[in-house]
Amino acid sequence: RKISNFEYLMHLNTIAGRSTNDITQYPVFPWVLTDYTSQELDLKNPAVYRDLSKPIGALNEKRLQYFEERYNHFIDPDGVIPQFHYGTHYSSAGVVLFYLIRLEPFSTGAVDLQGGHFDHTDRMFHSMASTWHNVFTHSADVKELIPEMFYLPEMFQNHNNFDFGVSQMGKVMNHCELPPWANNDPHTFVRLHRDALESEYVSEHLHEWIDLIFGYKQRGPKAVEAKNVFYYLTYEGAVDIDAIPDELQRQAFERQIESFGQTPSQLLDTPHPKRAKLGTLCYTSPFEKLLAISAHSPASWVRLCTDSTYPSDHLWKRPIRFQKETDTDQDFSITCRIMTTGSDGVILCKWPLPEESETFADDCGIVLSLCDGKFWVALATTESFLCDFASHFLVNDGLWHAIAVTYNRENNTISAFVDEAPIGSHKLHQPVLIRRRLPIQIGGGVNLS
Repeated sequence: RKISNFEYLMHLNTIAGRSTNDITQYPVFPWVLTDYTSQELDLKNPAVYRDLSKPIGALNEKRLQYFEERYNHFIDPDGVIPQFHYGTHYSSAGVVLFYLIRLEPFSTGAVDLQGGHFDHTDRMFHSMASTWHNVFTHSADVKELIPEMFYLPEMFQNHNNFDFGVSQMGKVMNHCELPPWANNDPHTFVRLHRDALESEYVSEHLHEWIDLIFGYKQRGPKAVEAKNVFYYLTYEGAVDIDAIPDELQRQAFERQIESFGQTPSQLLDTPHPKRAKLGTLCYTSPFEKLLAISAHSPASWVRLCTDSTYPSDHLWKRPIRFQKETDTDQDFSITCRIMTTGSDGVILCKWPLPEESETFADDCGIVLSLCDGKFWVALATTESFLCDFASHFLVNDGLWHAIAVTYNRENNTISAFVDEAPIGSHKLHQPVLIRRRLPIQIGGGVNLS
Protein backbone atom coordinates (compact mmCIF):
# COMPACT_ATOMS: atom_id res chain seq x y z
CA ARG A 1 0.00 0.00 0.00
CA LYS A 2 1.34 3.39 -0.97
CA ILE A 3 -1.30 5.68 0.53
CA SER A 4 -3.20 5.81 3.81
CA ASN A 5 -6.98 5.83 4.13
CA PHE A 6 -6.74 9.38 5.47
CA GLU A 7 -4.77 10.60 2.48
CA TYR A 8 -7.11 8.88 0.04
CA LEU A 9 -10.20 10.43 1.62
CA MET A 10 -8.58 13.87 1.48
CA HIS A 11 -7.86 13.35 -2.22
CA LEU A 12 -11.47 12.33 -2.87
CA ASN A 13 -12.77 15.34 -0.97
CA THR A 14 -10.52 17.66 -2.95
CA ILE A 15 -11.60 16.20 -6.28
CA ALA A 16 -15.23 16.49 -5.18
CA GLY A 17 -14.83 20.21 -4.52
CA ARG A 18 -14.44 20.09 -0.73
CA SER A 19 -11.95 22.39 0.95
CA THR A 20 -10.98 23.49 4.47
CA ASN A 21 -11.20 27.04 3.08
CA ASP A 22 -14.98 26.76 2.80
CA ILE A 23 -16.98 25.60 5.83
CA THR A 24 -20.08 25.15 3.67
CA GLN A 25 -18.21 22.53 1.62
CA TYR A 26 -15.80 21.14 4.19
CA PRO A 27 -14.09 17.75 3.78
CA VAL A 28 -16.27 14.96 5.14
CA PHE A 29 -14.92 11.90 6.97
CA PRO A 30 -16.77 8.87 8.34
CA TRP A 31 -17.56 7.81 11.85
CA VAL A 32 -15.52 4.62 12.11
CA LEU A 33 -16.07 3.60 15.75
CA THR A 34 -19.16 2.88 17.83
CA ASP A 35 -17.48 2.24 21.19
CA TYR A 36 -16.92 5.41 23.21
CA THR A 37 -17.59 3.96 26.67
CA SER A 38 -15.21 1.02 27.18
CA GLN A 39 -12.10 1.20 29.32
CA GLU A 40 -10.03 -0.39 26.55
CA LEU A 41 -10.36 -0.31 22.77
CA ASP A 42 -9.67 -3.50 20.86
CA LEU A 43 -9.16 -2.49 17.24
CA LYS A 44 -9.05 -6.15 16.20
CA ASN A 45 -12.65 -6.61 17.32
CA PRO A 46 -15.08 -5.92 14.43
CA ALA A 47 -17.81 -5.09 16.96
CA VAL A 48 -16.21 -1.72 17.79
CA TYR A 49 -16.56 -0.47 14.22
CA ARG A 50 -19.42 1.29 12.51
CA ASP A 51 -21.12 -0.42 9.55
CA LEU A 52 -19.64 1.56 6.66
CA SER A 53 -22.07 0.09 4.14
CA LYS A 54 -24.91 2.19 5.57
CA PRO A 55 -25.39 5.94 5.92
CA ILE A 56 -25.53 7.31 9.46
CA GLY A 57 -29.31 7.49 9.34
CA ALA A 58 -29.65 3.79 8.51
CA LEU A 59 -27.44 2.44 11.31
CA ASN A 60 -30.26 2.38 13.86
CA GLU A 61 -33.05 0.12 12.56
CA LYS A 62 -35.67 1.64 14.84
CA ARG A 63 -34.87 5.18 13.75
CA LEU A 64 -34.64 4.05 10.12
CA GLN A 65 -38.33 3.13 10.19
CA TYR A 66 -39.12 6.80 10.85
CA PHE A 67 -37.01 7.91 7.88
CA GLU A 68 -38.56 5.31 5.60
CA GLU A 69 -42.07 6.38 6.59
CA ARG A 70 -41.16 9.99 5.81
CA TYR A 71 -39.82 8.97 2.40
CA ASN A 72 -42.80 6.77 1.51
CA HIS A 73 -45.49 9.22 2.59
CA PHE A 74 -43.94 12.50 1.50
CA ILE A 75 -45.82 14.29 -1.28
CA ASP A 76 -45.11 17.87 -2.30
CA PRO A 77 -48.39 19.48 -3.41
CA ASP A 78 -46.47 21.65 -5.88
CA GLY A 79 -44.52 18.71 -7.26
CA VAL A 80 -41.21 20.54 -6.76
CA ILE A 81 -39.64 18.72 -3.82
CA PRO A 82 -38.91 15.01 -4.43
CA GLN A 83 -39.03 12.39 -1.71
CA PHE A 84 -36.16 12.28 0.79
CA HIS A 85 -35.10 10.35 3.88
CA TYR A 86 -33.22 13.09 5.70
CA GLY A 87 -34.06 16.74 6.12
CA THR A 88 -30.67 17.50 7.68
CA HIS A 89 -27.28 16.75 6.21
CA TYR A 90 -24.10 14.94 7.22
CA SER A 91 -21.91 17.93 6.34
CA SER A 92 -22.70 21.63 6.72
CA ALA A 93 -21.25 24.86 8.07
CA GLY A 94 -23.04 24.20 11.35
CA VAL A 95 -21.43 20.76 11.65
CA VAL A 96 -17.93 22.20 11.15
CA LEU A 97 -18.52 24.97 13.70
CA PHE A 98 -19.97 22.40 16.11
CA TYR A 99 -16.82 20.26 16.09
CA LEU A 100 -14.30 23.12 16.02
CA ILE A 101 -16.05 25.31 18.60
CA ARG A 102 -12.90 25.53 20.76
CA LEU A 103 -10.66 26.85 17.98
CA GLU A 104 -10.59 30.22 16.29
CA PRO A 105 -11.82 31.43 13.88
CA PHE A 106 -14.52 28.79 14.25
CA SER A 107 -15.44 29.97 17.75
CA THR A 108 -16.28 33.41 16.39
CA GLY A 109 -18.13 31.81 13.50
CA ALA A 110 -20.25 29.79 15.94
CA VAL A 111 -21.08 32.94 17.91
CA ASP A 112 -22.09 34.76 14.73
CA LEU A 113 -24.26 31.81 13.67
CA GLN A 114 -26.16 31.98 16.98
CA GLY A 115 -26.73 35.73 16.80
CA GLY A 116 -23.91 36.94 19.04
CA HIS A 117 -23.59 34.18 21.65
CA PHE A 118 -22.71 30.51 21.96
CA ASP A 119 -25.44 27.92 21.52
CA HIS A 120 -27.07 26.27 24.54
CA THR A 121 -24.46 24.27 26.44
CA ASP A 122 -26.27 20.95 26.11
CA ARG A 123 -26.34 21.32 22.31
CA MET A 124 -22.62 22.02 22.00
CA PHE A 125 -19.79 19.57 21.40
CA HIS A 126 -18.99 18.56 24.97
CA SER A 127 -18.56 14.77 24.75
CA MET A 128 -17.63 12.19 22.12
CA ALA A 129 -19.91 9.60 23.70
CA SER A 130 -22.96 11.86 23.80
CA THR A 131 -22.29 13.13 20.26
CA TRP A 132 -22.21 9.57 18.97
CA HIS A 133 -25.36 8.75 20.96
CA ASN A 134 -27.22 11.67 19.33
CA VAL A 135 -25.95 10.75 15.87
CA PHE A 136 -27.11 7.17 16.39
CA THR A 137 -30.52 7.91 17.89
CA HIS A 138 -31.74 11.44 17.12
CA SER A 139 -33.95 11.90 14.05
CA ALA A 140 -32.48 15.33 13.28
CA ASP A 141 -28.81 14.40 13.61
CA VAL A 142 -27.01 12.46 10.87
CA LYS A 143 -23.69 14.31 10.80
CA GLU A 144 -20.45 12.61 9.87
CA LEU A 145 -16.97 13.69 11.03
CA ILE A 146 -14.33 16.13 9.81
CA PRO A 147 -10.65 15.33 9.10
CA GLU A 148 -9.39 17.15 12.22
CA MET A 149 -10.84 14.31 14.30
CA PHE A 150 -7.96 12.17 13.09
CA TYR A 151 -4.98 14.49 13.52
CA LEU A 152 -5.73 17.58 15.67
CA PRO A 153 -5.85 16.96 19.44
CA GLU A 154 -6.12 20.70 20.13
CA MET A 155 -9.72 20.70 18.89
CA PHE A 156 -10.77 18.89 22.07
CA GLN A 157 -9.18 21.36 24.51
CA ASN A 158 -10.43 24.79 25.54
CA HIS A 159 -7.06 26.51 25.51
CA ASN A 160 -8.76 29.84 24.77
CA ASN A 161 -10.74 29.58 28.01
CA PHE A 162 -14.09 30.31 26.39
CA ASP A 163 -17.09 30.43 28.69
CA PHE A 164 -19.39 27.81 27.22
CA GLY A 165 -21.81 27.89 30.13
CA VAL A 166 -23.31 25.22 32.35
CA SER A 167 -25.39 22.23 31.30
CA GLN A 168 -28.83 21.38 32.65
CA MET A 169 -27.12 18.88 34.93
CA GLY A 170 -25.05 21.71 36.42
CA LYS A 171 -21.81 20.70 34.74
CA VAL A 172 -19.46 23.40 33.47
CA MET A 173 -18.47 22.80 29.86
CA ASN A 174 -14.75 23.12 29.20
CA HIS A 175 -12.62 20.48 27.45
CA CYS A 176 -14.39 17.82 25.41
CA GLU A 177 -14.99 14.61 27.35
CA LEU A 178 -13.19 11.74 25.68
CA PRO A 179 -13.80 7.97 25.91
CA PRO A 180 -12.35 6.07 28.89
CA TRP A 181 -10.02 4.16 26.53
CA ALA A 182 -8.35 7.50 25.69
CA ASN A 183 -7.70 8.26 29.41
CA ASN A 184 -9.13 11.73 28.72
CA ASP A 185 -5.95 12.50 26.77
CA PRO A 186 -6.67 14.10 23.37
CA HIS A 187 -3.35 12.91 21.95
CA THR A 188 -4.18 9.32 22.88
CA PHE A 189 -7.66 9.69 21.43
CA VAL A 190 -6.38 11.07 18.11
CA ARG A 191 -3.73 8.35 17.87
CA LEU A 192 -6.20 5.52 18.48
CA HIS A 193 -8.86 7.16 16.33
CA ARG A 194 -6.38 7.40 13.46
CA ASP A 195 -5.35 3.79 14.06
CA ALA A 196 -9.01 2.83 13.74
CA LEU A 197 -9.29 4.70 10.43
CA GLU A 198 -6.22 2.89 9.12
CA SER A 199 -7.26 -0.49 10.54
CA GLU A 200 -7.70 -3.52 8.35
CA TYR A 201 -11.44 -3.61 9.06
CA VAL A 202 -11.96 -0.05 7.82
CA SER A 203 -9.64 -0.65 4.88
CA GLU A 204 -11.79 -3.61 3.82
CA HIS A 205 -15.05 -1.64 4.06
CA LEU A 206 -14.16 1.99 3.31
CA HIS A 207 -15.12 1.58 -0.35
CA GLU A 208 -18.72 1.00 0.79
CA TRP A 209 -18.84 4.38 2.52
CA ILE A 210 -17.22 6.03 -0.50
CA ASP A 211 -20.04 4.62 -2.65
CA LEU A 212 -22.54 6.43 -0.41
CA ILE A 213 -20.80 9.80 -0.21
CA PHE A 214 -18.96 10.13 -3.52
CA GLY A 215 -20.14 7.20 -5.59
CA TYR A 216 -22.95 5.39 -7.30
CA LYS A 217 -25.16 5.19 -4.20
CA GLN A 218 -25.20 8.95 -3.81
CA ARG A 219 -28.11 9.49 -6.20
CA GLY A 220 -30.79 7.64 -8.09
CA PRO A 221 -32.37 4.23 -7.44
CA LYS A 222 -29.25 2.92 -5.67
CA ALA A 223 -29.45 5.81 -3.20
CA VAL A 224 -33.09 4.97 -2.52
CA GLU A 225 -32.19 1.31 -1.91
CA ALA A 226 -29.39 2.36 0.45
CA LYS A 227 -31.70 4.76 2.37
CA ASN A 228 -29.35 7.56 1.37
CA VAL A 229 -31.59 10.31 -0.08
CA PHE A 230 -31.26 13.84 1.27
CA TYR A 231 -33.22 17.03 0.68
CA TYR A 232 -32.99 17.89 -3.01
CA LEU A 233 -31.28 21.28 -2.55
CA THR A 234 -28.21 19.59 -1.06
CA TYR A 235 -27.33 18.01 -4.42
CA GLU A 236 -25.13 19.65 -7.00
CA GLY A 237 -27.10 20.98 -9.95
CA ALA A 238 -30.52 20.49 -8.28
CA VAL A 239 -31.35 24.16 -8.88
CA ASP A 240 -29.97 26.59 -11.43
CA ILE A 241 -29.47 29.59 -9.17
CA ASP A 242 -28.60 31.90 -12.06
CA ALA A 243 -31.87 31.09 -13.79
CA ILE A 244 -34.04 32.31 -10.87
CA PRO A 245 -35.33 35.75 -11.86
CA ASP A 246 -36.54 36.81 -8.43
CA GLU A 247 -33.64 38.24 -6.43
CA LEU A 248 -35.16 37.48 -3.02
CA GLN A 249 -35.98 33.91 -3.99
CA ARG A 250 -32.49 33.39 -5.35
CA GLN A 251 -30.93 34.69 -2.13
CA ALA A 252 -33.22 32.46 -0.10
CA PHE A 253 -32.09 29.40 -2.06
CA GLU A 254 -28.45 30.38 -1.67
CA ARG A 255 -28.79 30.82 2.09
CA GLN A 256 -30.58 27.50 2.43
CA ILE A 257 -27.93 25.66 0.40
CA GLU A 258 -25.09 27.28 2.34
CA SER A 259 -26.63 26.70 5.77
CA PHE A 260 -28.14 23.23 5.56
CA GLY A 261 -25.41 21.27 3.81
CA GLN A 262 -24.15 20.31 0.40
CA THR A 263 -23.55 16.82 -0.97
CA PRO A 264 -20.10 16.41 -2.58
CA SER A 265 -19.81 16.19 -6.34
CA GLN A 266 -20.48 12.64 -7.51
CA LEU A 267 -17.19 11.09 -8.59
CA LEU A 268 -18.21 7.52 -9.47
CA ASP A 269 -21.20 5.90 -11.13
CA THR A 270 -19.98 2.33 -10.56
CA PRO A 271 -18.96 0.55 -7.34
CA HIS A 272 -15.65 1.68 -5.88
CA PRO A 273 -13.14 -1.20 -5.82
CA LYS A 274 -12.24 -2.78 -2.53
CA ARG A 275 -8.84 -1.88 -1.19
CA ALA A 276 -6.08 -4.44 -1.69
CA LYS A 277 -5.27 -6.54 1.34
CA LEU A 278 -2.43 -5.56 3.62
CA GLY A 279 0.90 -6.59 2.16
CA THR A 280 -0.32 -6.32 -1.44
CA LEU A 281 2.01 -4.24 -3.57
CA CYS A 282 0.53 -1.28 -5.45
CA TYR A 283 2.01 0.17 -8.60
CA THR A 284 1.75 3.37 -10.58
CA SER A 285 2.31 1.83 -14.01
CA PRO A 286 1.99 -1.55 -15.70
CA PHE A 287 5.77 -1.65 -16.22
CA GLU A 288 6.47 -1.17 -12.51
CA LYS A 289 4.07 -4.00 -11.77
CA LEU A 290 5.65 -6.32 -14.31
CA LEU A 291 9.05 -5.85 -12.72
CA ALA A 292 7.65 -6.21 -9.21
CA ILE A 293 5.86 -9.43 -10.13
CA SER A 294 9.13 -10.73 -11.50
CA ALA A 295 10.93 -9.93 -8.26
CA HIS A 296 8.29 -11.33 -5.89
CA SER A 297 6.96 -14.35 -7.78
CA PRO A 298 8.27 -17.92 -7.44
CA ALA A 299 10.67 -18.92 -10.17
CA SER A 300 9.17 -19.59 -13.59
CA TRP A 301 5.75 -18.01 -12.84
CA VAL A 302 4.11 -15.30 -14.89
CA ARG A 303 0.61 -14.14 -14.09
CA LEU A 304 -2.25 -12.06 -15.41
CA CYS A 305 -2.50 -8.78 -13.53
CA THR A 306 -4.24 -5.43 -13.45
CA ASP A 307 -3.29 -1.98 -12.29
CA SER A 308 -3.72 -1.30 -8.55
CA THR A 309 -6.83 0.78 -9.20
CA TYR A 310 -8.76 -2.41 -9.90
CA PRO A 311 -9.82 -4.86 -7.17
CA SER A 312 -7.75 -8.03 -7.06
CA ASP A 313 -10.79 -10.19 -6.30
CA HIS A 314 -12.33 -9.15 -9.64
CA LEU A 315 -9.23 -10.29 -11.48
CA TRP A 316 -8.73 -13.45 -13.47
CA LYS A 317 -5.34 -14.87 -12.48
CA ARG A 318 -3.72 -17.83 -14.18
CA PRO A 319 -0.12 -18.55 -13.12
CA ILE A 320 1.63 -20.77 -15.67
CA ARG A 321 4.71 -22.85 -14.91
CA PHE A 322 6.83 -23.79 -17.92
CA GLN A 323 8.78 -27.04 -17.62
CA LYS A 324 12.39 -26.97 -18.75
CA GLU A 325 13.65 -29.36 -21.42
CA THR A 326 16.06 -29.50 -24.33
CA ASP A 327 16.56 -26.43 -26.51
CA THR A 328 14.85 -26.30 -29.88
CA ASP A 329 15.46 -23.80 -32.64
CA GLN A 330 11.87 -22.77 -33.28
CA ASP A 331 9.69 -19.72 -33.34
CA PHE A 332 6.92 -19.67 -30.76
CA SER A 333 3.52 -18.11 -30.21
CA ILE A 334 1.79 -17.63 -26.86
CA THR A 335 -1.95 -17.05 -27.19
CA CYS A 336 -4.97 -16.51 -25.02
CA ARG A 337 -8.49 -15.14 -25.31
CA ILE A 338 -9.78 -12.27 -23.21
CA MET A 339 -13.10 -10.55 -22.65
CA THR A 340 -13.84 -7.26 -20.88
CA THR A 341 -17.08 -7.31 -18.93
CA GLY A 342 -18.96 -4.35 -17.48
CA SER A 343 -18.05 -0.70 -17.14
CA ASP A 344 -15.36 -1.46 -14.57
CA GLY A 345 -13.27 -3.26 -17.18
CA VAL A 346 -13.06 -6.61 -15.39
CA ILE A 347 -11.01 -9.08 -17.42
CA LEU A 348 -11.87 -12.71 -18.10
CA CYS A 349 -9.25 -14.87 -19.73
CA LYS A 350 -9.02 -18.27 -21.41
CA TRP A 351 -5.59 -19.77 -21.85
CA PRO A 352 -4.98 -22.61 -24.32
CA LEU A 353 -4.92 -26.15 -23.04
CA PRO A 354 -1.41 -27.72 -22.83
CA GLU A 355 -1.98 -29.88 -25.90
CA GLU A 356 -2.75 -26.80 -27.99
CA SER A 357 0.77 -25.45 -27.71
CA GLU A 358 3.67 -27.24 -29.44
CA THR A 359 6.45 -24.91 -28.32
CA PHE A 360 6.97 -22.44 -25.56
CA ALA A 361 9.48 -19.98 -24.21
CA ASP A 362 11.59 -20.70 -21.15
CA ASP A 363 10.03 -18.94 -18.12
CA CYS A 364 8.13 -16.65 -20.44
CA GLY A 365 4.49 -15.73 -20.93
CA ILE A 366 1.88 -13.08 -21.66
CA VAL A 367 1.10 -10.52 -18.98
CA LEU A 368 -2.12 -8.53 -19.33
CA SER A 369 -2.82 -5.35 -17.37
CA LEU A 370 -5.12 -2.37 -17.13
CA CYS A 371 -3.76 1.11 -16.54
CA ASP A 372 -5.27 4.56 -17.11
CA GLY A 373 -8.22 3.00 -18.90
CA LYS A 374 -5.99 1.34 -21.50
CA PHE A 375 -5.41 -2.33 -22.04
CA TRP A 376 -1.80 -3.45 -22.13
CA VAL A 377 -0.21 -6.57 -23.54
CA ALA A 378 3.31 -7.53 -22.57
CA LEU A 379 5.71 -10.43 -22.83
CA ALA A 380 7.60 -11.08 -19.62
CA THR A 381 9.91 -13.50 -17.92
CA THR A 382 10.22 -14.06 -14.19
CA GLU A 383 13.23 -11.77 -14.11
CA SER A 384 12.13 -8.87 -16.32
CA PHE A 385 9.59 -7.88 -18.89
CA LEU A 386 10.84 -8.21 -22.45
CA CYS A 387 8.59 -5.70 -24.17
CA ASP A 388 5.16 -4.14 -23.97
CA PHE A 389 2.44 -3.12 -26.41
CA ALA A 390 -0.26 -0.54 -25.69
CA SER A 391 -3.61 -1.56 -27.13
CA HIS A 392 -5.78 1.56 -27.38
CA PHE A 393 -8.53 0.05 -29.48
CA LEU A 394 -9.69 -2.93 -27.43
CA VAL A 395 -13.28 -1.91 -26.72
CA ASN A 396 -15.44 -3.05 -23.81
CA ASP A 397 -17.95 -4.92 -26.00
CA GLY A 398 -18.40 -8.11 -23.99
CA LEU A 399 -16.92 -10.24 -26.79
CA TRP A 400 -13.97 -12.59 -26.73
CA HIS A 401 -10.77 -11.26 -28.30
CA ALA A 402 -7.72 -13.28 -29.28
CA ILE A 403 -4.40 -12.03 -27.91
CA ALA A 404 -1.16 -13.43 -29.37
CA VAL A 405 2.50 -12.69 -28.79
CA THR A 406 4.86 -14.33 -31.29
CA TYR A 407 8.63 -14.63 -31.46
CA ASN A 408 10.59 -14.86 -34.69
CA ARG A 409 13.94 -16.44 -33.91
CA GLU A 410 15.53 -15.49 -37.23
CA ASN A 411 14.87 -11.78 -36.72
CA ASN A 412 14.90 -11.98 -32.90
CA THR A 413 11.62 -10.01 -32.96
CA ILE A 414 8.58 -10.09 -30.68
CA SER A 415 5.21 -9.12 -32.20
CA ALA A 416 1.79 -8.73 -30.62
CA PHE A 417 -1.64 -9.18 -32.21
CA VAL A 418 -5.22 -8.53 -31.14
CA ASP A 419 -7.77 -10.42 -33.23
CA GLU A 420 -4.98 -11.08 -35.76
CA ALA A 421 -4.37 -7.35 -36.15
CA PRO A 422 -0.79 -6.31 -35.34
CA ILE A 423 -0.38 -3.79 -32.53
CA GLY A 424 3.40 -3.55 -32.60
CA SER A 425 6.69 -5.39 -32.62
CA HIS A 426 10.01 -5.10 -30.81
CA LYS A 427 13.48 -6.33 -31.63
CA LEU A 428 15.06 -7.92 -28.54
CA HIS A 429 18.63 -7.44 -27.39
CA GLN A 430 19.04 -11.10 -26.45
CA PRO A 431 17.50 -14.19 -28.09
CA VAL A 432 14.70 -15.96 -26.20
CA LEU A 433 15.51 -19.53 -25.24
CA ILE A 434 12.84 -21.83 -26.71
CA ARG A 435 11.96 -25.14 -25.07
CA ARG A 436 10.28 -28.26 -26.37
CA ARG A 437 6.77 -28.54 -24.94
CA LEU A 438 6.20 -30.79 -21.96
CA PRO A 439 3.02 -30.96 -19.84
CA ILE A 440 2.28 -27.56 -18.31
CA GLN A 441 1.31 -27.30 -14.65
CA ILE A 442 -1.53 -24.88 -14.05
CA GLY A 443 -2.09 -23.27 -10.66
CA GLY A 444 -4.69 -20.78 -9.33
CA GLY A 445 -7.72 -19.26 -10.99
CA VAL A 446 -10.89 -20.85 -12.30
CA ASN A 447 -11.17 -22.87 -15.51
CA LEU A 448 -13.32 -20.85 -17.89
CA SER A 449 -12.97 -23.23 -20.83
